[in-house]
Amino acid sequence: CTFVFFERKDRLAGSLETAYSKLGPREVCIARELTKTHEEFIFGRLGEWGGGSAHSASAGQNGQVSAKIRHRHENMPEQPPASPAACADNVGGDIFPPENLLGEITVVIGPSEKIEPTAENQVLALAAWFVNDEPDLKPKELAHKVADAVQGWTPKSVYRLLQSREGN
Repeated sequence: CTFVFFERKDRLAGSLETAYSKLGPREVCIARELTKTHEEFIFGRLGEWGGGSAHSASAGQNGQVSAKIRHRHENMPEQPPASPAACADNVGGDIFPPENLLGEITVVIGPSEKIEPTAENQVLALAAWFVNDEPDLKPKELAHKVADAVQGWTPKSVYRLLQSREGN
C-alpha cells in the first residue's frame, strides 16, 4: 500500500531509514508546504538518502548526500519524472541535512514494486476456509474466489493447484 504521513524535520532521516529497513526499496516523495504557494517536492527512493543519492542528489563531502528540491511553480511536470536525468532540470536548494528543510513536511512512500505471490499453503488454507464457509461452491467458482483474495495467482493456477491436491 501507499503510506502518507507528516514528519518533523529532526526525525525525517531516521524515519526514512526505518521505512527502508522495514519496507525495502520503494519510490518516495518528500513534500514541503503542500497546497501552498511555495510547495516543493523531492523525488527519490528509500535507501538512497544517507548513503546513496536521490533522483536529483549529488554526493557531497564526507559522503553526505546533498539532494535538490523542485519547485512546482517552475515548470513542474504533471507527473513525477521517469528518470534521474529528467529530475535534474529546474532544481533548487539543498535539503539534506534535513535541518535545511523549512515548513510542514509530508512524506509519501509508494507501494512495493515487487509483488510476492501468496504462498501455496496459504492459498490452500484460504480455499479450505471458503469451502467450509460455502460448501456448495463449484471448483471453478472456488478458484475465482481464492484468486481474487490472493496475490500472484490466476483462477486457472488456483484451479490446477486444487485439482492436484484432490488426488493426494
